Order: sequence, then C-alpha cells, then structure tokens
Amino acid sequence: MAVATKVPNKQQQIEAFRRLQMDPVLFSREVLHRKLYAKQEEILYKAAALPPMMSVVGCNSAGKDYVLAGDLIPWWFFRWQPEESVVVVVCPTHRQVHDIMWRELKASRDHSAMRMEGQMFETDRWEIPQIGSKTYAVGIATDDPNNIQGHHSPHLLAICSEAHGLSDDIIAAVKRLNPQMLVLSGNPFSMMGELFESHHGKRHLYETVQISANDNPNVKEGRDVFPGLMTRQMMELQKADYGEDSPYYLAAVLGQWPSTFSDAIIPLSQITAAVYRKLPFGTPEVVSCDVGAGTGNDKTVVGHRRGGVFEIPFKSTEYNVMALAGWLKNYMQEHSNVDTLVVDKVSLGEGVVARLQEQHVAVIGFMGGNPPAGPEAKRKYCDRNTECWVAMQRAFREGAIAIPDDRQLVAQLASRKFREPLSDGRIAVQSKAEMRPPPGASRLTWHSPDEADTLAMSFVASLPAVGSRGTAQVIQMARIDYGSNSHQYH
Repeated sequence: MAVATKVPNKQQQIEAFRRLQMDPVLFSREVLHRKLYAKQEEILYKAAALPPMMSVVGCNSAGKDYVLAGDLIPWWFFRWQPEESVVVVVCPTHRQVHDIMWRELKASRDHSAMRMEGQMFETDRWEIPQIGSKTYAVGIATDDPNNIQGHHSPHLLAICSEAHGLSDDIIAAVKRLNPQMLVLSGNPFSMMGELFESHHGKRHLYETVQISANDNPNVKEGRDVFPGLMTRQMMELQKADYGEDSPYYLAAVLGQWPSTFSDAIIPLSQITAAVYRKLPFGTPEVVSCDVGAGTGNDKTVVGHRRGGVFEIPFKSTEYNVMALAGWLKNYMQEHSNVDTLVVDKVSLGEGVVARLQEQHVAVIGFMGGNPPAGPEAKRKYCDRNTECWVAMQRAFREGAIAIPDDRQLVAQLASRKFREPLSDGRIAVQSKAEMRPPPGASRLTWHSPDEADTLAMSFVASLPAVGSRGTAQVIQMARIDYGSNSHQYH
C-alpha cells in the first residue's frame, strides 16, 4: 500500500524560501550542510541584520575565513536573488585570497544541496549570469588602492580578510565602493589601523564579534569536534611555549589586544606589517646561521637576507658539525652574490666555524656576548647581540624589511624584551636564560628564539653600514671582535 507524501504547496515553498533568505544560519545548515559553532553562528546572525559595517577579530584557527567565505558569500547571493549583487574580497596576499578564501568558497559551493549556478574561474572570480548580468564575486590582493575600483552594486558585500595586514589606504578604497555591508576580519596584531579602531574608537560604528580559543568546542570539550580549529592541546602548548602573558599568546590564542605590546623590542604591528610587505631583493646579501645546541627543541636555523628580504632556507633539530658545514659551503657556492656568512660561534657553533675555515670559506664567527663594535656603540649597548637587535628593530620601524609568515619567527620577535638598563645607561636584550619558563614550570615545549636570533645576526654586516660588497668593513669588524691576531677573519 503506497504511503501518501505531502507536497508543500506554492505558498509554503515561498515561505520556506523567504526564511532561508532571512536566516543565513538556517541556510548554512539546510542548504550548504555546514556545521558551525556558536561564534560562527553569531557572525552570520549579526550579518543577517545587514549592518553597514561589521568587524570580526579573533585568535588563529578560529574559523573566521571558513564562515565568511563558505557561508556568508553564498548566502549573500541567495539573499538578493533575483536582484543583482556583488561580493568583493580584499586580502593582503594572493595566498589568502586563492588558497584560503576561494578554497572555502569552492568547497561550500561544490557540496551544496542546492545547485549554485555560474562559473568559478581560476582567477578568483565567480560569475552568476543566470541571476543578473552584474552578479559576481571577485578576490583581490593588492597594495595599490587604484586596483579596487569599478565594482558597484546596490547589494555589494565587501570583505577585508586579514585586515590587520591591510593599510588604511586599502580599506579606505574599499569603503569608496559604497558597500551595502563592509566586513573586516583579522587578528589583534596591531594597535593602530581600521581593524583596531573598529573595536575601540570607532566601535559605535561597527557591529563587532570577538573570538578566543576558549570559545571553540575543541577547547571547551577537550576533543577534536571541529577539525581545523585550535585544540586544547595546541592552546596549552602555545601557552607553555610563549608564556600566557606574552603578546603573541594573548593575540593569537586569546584574541585580545595585549596591553604589553609596548614592552616588546619590536611591536607586533610592525612584525605583522613585515609579513605582508613586498620588497625587491637588495644588498647587502647576508647568510646567517644560529647553530643549535643539539638538545631539546633548540634548532639550527639558516637565514638569507637580501637587503630587506629575509628567508629561512634551512631548519633542523639535528646537529652534525660536518653536515652543517658542508651544507653551508654548498649554499654559499650556489649563491655567489652573498656578501657575508655569519655563524654563531658559541658552544657547538665553534666546530662549524672551524670546519668552514678549513674548507677556505670566509665566515664571521659571531659571539653575541662580545662587546659592540665601535666606541659609540659601546656606550649604548651591553653586547653585540643587543647591537644587532637594535639594528633589526630600526629596519622594522622604518618598514625596510619583509619576513616570511613563520609562526615561530613572529612569536619570537614579538616576545623579546629589553632588560632593565644598567646604571651607566647601557641597554641589553633579554638573555635566553631570562626568557625560559621559571623553575617549576614545564620547559618541555620551550623553544629557543633561534629564528629571531638568526635574523638579528644578519644585521652584523650593517654595523657599521656596508655597501653591496662590504668585505673590507666586515674584515675590520672581525678584527674588532676577535683581535687582529685572530684567525677568525682569515
């Protein structure tokens, strides 16, 4: 015997369609079949009210881009059909646009229970001609405000992802599109700029959402409820690694603007700007190597700085004098434009320096505890390590450096502080011993600031400043460090 199935009448279908248009959380659940947690739903519920401006700030791995790209964008097109609508996504890097925002959008579209029309292009553009001739989404990564022109619609949604990495000029250009709704999203890595102001001086203009790692179910329940979000284990590791009072932990894990930004040698805002900055290769060209101690989490790190552009071509927790010396020799032969090779000579690094010298490789054996170079520097700084950190600090302050998006490097740069000045006014950076967790606290996950020290060491060739081929000055610096009879500079 057949069972009769009740088919919704036309009015019921219209009402169901209207509910989905008005409720992006319902749309996400029933159409996109997406699983969201409370903070992600809060973003969509607040967006449903169509505030003119909205700002979402939170920790790393909070699922901000997941919901903005995968849920808000598809719902925006559904919300305004059959009227035309436009979505403009602006990010500081192409990777953020293509590999993160567009990847989430494609995944959501491909798994939707409802067929989503239109063509998805490899150029980070989705055109939907069936709905309207001007209905599309486009992703833009640029540092030129002029590249954000020409997008207009009465229903224009503008999303600025990683807004902490966007200049105010770029965000101002996005605002000139006159979007129906502007959404800023990012991390609390800078105490200036539009993202910061949207939660402070301009908070009355924005609908805001703030997300901590403590808000997500993985941390609350102690299990992997939402793959990809921060877990309790990750949170505890980062707490032990950086310290729960460190600016990096407060910003990247708790989603808070740290009041201690000013204590750091280099503000996190300047570090973040350097991650997104694009600079051409320049001179001097320096290879620097911080040699690991061969125990625990102490790493060997090799950095390569071409003028203002810094890269990390090698990292390892394993230690072998011969292998490392051989690797450096080969690297120097492959990069013949390098002006200077600097290797940390303290402890096990002494063997690497000696082996390189046996192989007739020109190398500066760096000892951070040695006196600074020159009488003026000796009056200001306690040691060569501080002198290099101050030179590096200047490069960040002047916007003259670009660094990789390396989480360890960023955290180490943001956590190092100056010690209390000596009675004679000289300053010094914290030693590694002072940065370690206090007695009784776990040191199993503590990491030596190897990446940051490697970058700082690369500035030894700028003390005093050298030209594109500063061999003579570097040799003179080696004499200052080790004495004119030392074999370190031969």
